[in-house]
Amino acid sequence: MPIFDSASLARLLENLPAVEQQQQPTPAADKSIGWAPYAALAGGEAADIGTTLMAQSRGGREANPLLGNFGPGAIALKAGMAIPMALWMRHLDKTGHDKLAKALGYGASGALGALAAHNSQVGR
Repeated sequence: MPIFDSASLARLLENLPAVEQQQQPTPAADKSIGWAPYAALAGGEAADIGTTLMAQSRGGREANPLLGNFGPGAIALKAGMAIPMALWMRHLDKTGHDKLAKALGYGASGALGALAAHNSQVGR
């Protein structure tokens, strides 16, 4: 006496493709770079702005001629430059270039961190 009859096995095999479809992983388009590269970018900008102001209070000056004496307008410009960078990162992420988006966020943060480290030594 067989454990399964032929009709039951045939029904099981007919439904097998439907079961396989339900167990497929989510598509890569749902993957996102997360919040960390954006936070790194914002943190780098904040560190650069803060240490530039600290260096100025100790007698240093802004070396970038585009930012002048680093008054409120320059601070707004520096902070505002993070917005297009973040939008570019988002665009890269949504178009399948998540590694490049992360590299941009972390790379910019590293460069800004290096500037902040330099600024912290000015006037000491």
